[in-house]
Amino acid sequence: MNLQEQIEQLRTSLLQAENIQAELDRRVYYLKTLYDVSRDIFGSVDYETILKNFLMMTMGNFGVAEGFILTVDVPSEEINGFISVGFQADDILLLRTGGSKILLSADLAKSLQSEADLKSHGLLPPEMICAIIFDVNTDCKGLLGLGSKLIGEPYNADDRELMNTLVNNLVVALKNARSFEEIKCLNRDLQKMMAEVKQSEAALRESEERHRLSLEASPDPIVVYDIQGKVSYVNHAFEQTFGWSRDEVIGNRIDFVPQENLPETKAAIERMLQGEKTVSFETRRLTKDGRLLDIQISASRFIDGKDKLAGNIVILSDITERKREEEEKRKLEVQLQRAEKMEAIGTLAGGVAHDLNNMLSAIVGYPELLLMQIPEDSPLRKSILRLQDSGNKAAAIVQDLLTLARRGVSIKEVVNLKYIIFEYLKSPEHEKLKLYHPWVEIETNIESDLLNISGSSVHLFKTVENLVSNAAEAMPDGGMIFISAENRYIDKPINGYDSVEEGEYITLVVSDTGIGISKKDLERIFEPFYTKKVMGRSGTGLGTAVVWGTVKDHKGYIDVQSTEGKGSTFTLYFPASREKMTKKKSILPVEVYMGKGESILVVDDVKEQIELALTMLTTLGYSAHAVSSGEEAVEYLKEHTVDLIVLDMVMDPGMDGLDTYKKIIKLHPQQKAIIASGFSETDRVKEAQRLGAGAYVKKPYTLEKIGLSVRDELKKITNLKFSPETINLN
Repeated sequence: MNLQEQIEQLRTSLLQAENIQAELDRRVYYLKTLYDVSRDIFGSVDYETILKNFLMMTMGNFGVAEGFILTVDVPSEEINGFISVGFQADDILLLRTGGSKILLSADLAKSLQSEADLKSHGLLPPEMICAIIFDVNTDCKGLLGLGSKLIGEPYNADDRELMNTLVNNLVVALKNARSFEEIKCLNRDLQKMMAEVKQSEAALRESEERHRLSLEASPDPIVVYDIQGKVSYVNHAFEQTFGWSRDEVIGNRIDFVPQENLPETKAAIERMLQGEKTVSFETRRLTKDGRLLDIQISASRFIDGKDKLAGNIVILSDITERKREEEEKRKLEVQLQRAEKMEAIGTLAGGVAHDLNNMLSAIVGYPELLLMQIPEDSPLRKSILRLQDSGNKAAAIVQDLLTLARRGVSIKEVVNLKYIIFEYLKSPEHEKLKLYHPWVEIETNIESDLLNISGSSVHLFKTVENLVSNAAEAMPDGGMIFISAENRYIDKPINGYDSVEEGEYITLVVSDTGIGISKKDLERIFEPFYTKKVMGRSGTGLGTAVVWGTVKDHKGYIDVQSTEGKGSTFTLYFPASREKMTKKKSILPVEVYMGKGESILVVDDVKEQIELALTMLTTLGYSAHAVSSGEEAVEYLKEHTVDLIVLDMVMDPGMDGLDTYKKIIKLHPQQKAIIASGFSETDRVKEAQRLGAGAYVKKPYTLEKIGLSVRDELKKITNLKFSPETINLN
């Protein structure tokens, strides 16, 4: 190879080397530009900053003085990013003058793919030398526009290739920025959600604490059950009321439903399972120690987050005391109604008895006078005695009516119930009872040192008689009657009474093994004439009413327990007395209480009573005169004086005995008097006695009764207890 060839070859090699160097320089420039631009755009996550850095680095690397870059949201046709150097927004025909809307439609914008498309539509200013359209995403297009290079060289294919590579990196950076912004938004939302969740959790905890405190503070027991029927919570009131601790019941079922109350409990559960939100009903529940409580249940279901039944909350209000009070109130109302009924009937019976007493006085009194006047062997004596006996029996019925009216216990004496019981068991009345009930046996258990009672032996005798008679009637096929009496100290309420007066009592218990008394009849047994006995043979229908009246008059109490088919027990409580028994008076001959001509004034509004009293007093040797009213008595005594007045207490119309006596002692301060009445001693009788009147004589009259009372009063030394000026006539 000659020199020339070698030179040519060397020149060729140098040229190749220069070309390689130029290519290397181009590639270095390419990589450096790519690095510089990418570094600046990937170094930020702010959308506007990335656009700005990209435009500035691209213009700097290509030696361009003017350029812009924008991104457009195609659906809304709004520019969401715009950076320019050397251009204003209105210099670009893509933009409205002074606005931010792209002139081209969304469809046209989607069809623009190249610089040629832009220029063909006249959408670029003439000085724009290079323009690249790019897609940020499906809804966002971008446009890069560069002016001419400062060195005057045109843009070549390498420049456009580099620009496309840079734009691709820009798209990635913009997506990263959008993603970062979305992440920031998501993070903000997440932070907000977390704050809201924390706030909700705090509110929930606060709400739960409030509810827990409310449940704990509730005076009513509360139980929360899960869907399996197991306990998840009980409050303090539950522990206090039922006796189980939380540890004993939580996670378990509580076995406290009595067998007889299972039906209504199951029915309530079934109603809740069928959708009822709240159920309420009365039932009973057992405590840990076996006590039975009356409970008002109010149960509510609750659901979980999936709107499914999760359990129920049950409030168990203890209404035992309320039920007891209601029952006591009901009993008191029944007692009040019974007392009012007995009072009304008693008032009627008292009025009837008073009138009967006036009529019976003649039937009882005149036979006694006749017997004094006829010989012992007179054939009339037997008839008169029968008449007198019938009168006495009628008087006994009247006495029952007065007892019913609570106006009959007029005789207060110290007696012993033991002797009254024994006296009854030996009496003709009991012998008659045994004839009617031969298969009934009686067993007694009487305390030997039984305390005494201050009261009426007649009424106590009738009480024993009526109780035993009723017991026998309750055993038509025979059975046992148990009579017991004992001393007892009472300091607690007796069944049927809210309170009793504490002290010593004598209890009389009469029980039988008979048919018992139904609950319906038990509420009416003390009503007069309410009886299941055989009228005429067994009594008057006043038996238990007399018992009730006698107990009341003796300030006692009565308790009745009965079970149908098993028998009944009557327990009577009488206040005990430490006084000695009253000695029985012997029958005195009439000569003992004969008078000596003393003057007696009889004051009575009933003609028959006046005639009987005058006859008896005259028979007894007194000088008797009578008037028919209190007013007549006062007028009579203004002109006359008498040794004694027999003063009827109840006179109608006009002044009664007390008012009459007050006016009489105004006239005659030392006037002696005895009080007579068909009723028992009332407060007005006692007031008259306080003013100076003497004995109280219970009608119907008998010779001995009126004779002894008059004699004893006349023998008393006159003792004025009040001066006339102190007597209140109102």
